Amino acid sequence: YVKEELLAIREQVPSAIFKVIIEAPQLTEQEICQAVDLCVEGRADYVKTSTGWYPGCPSTVEQVRIMSREAAGGIRSLETIQEMQKAGCSRFGMGMRSVQNLIKSIYK
Repeated sequence: YVKEELLAIREQVPSAIFKVIIEAPQLTEQEICQAVDLCVEGRADYVKTSTGWYPGCPSTVEQVRIMSREAAGGIRSLETIQEMQKAGCSRFGMGMRSVQNLIKSIYK
């Protein structure tokens, strides 16, 4: 059902960037793999780890390794960004407050 729903969305907006957020911190490794596979089969352009709305459950480097797509949620330090980049992540979703705090911490 999920794949068909994603394909239907892609069909409606074929030229739009199609991003799916899976809330990886709430899923098992097997569920993450299954979700990413469904998103790829459903022709999503990006699969993000998280919305960031679960402050007690940030995205982890291990989840990024499993997904090797895009990370968001719980990214609060340059070290985390660098670790996630080494794990294969090429895009990072961060809220404005997190970006401001990160920049302040870099230029102290």
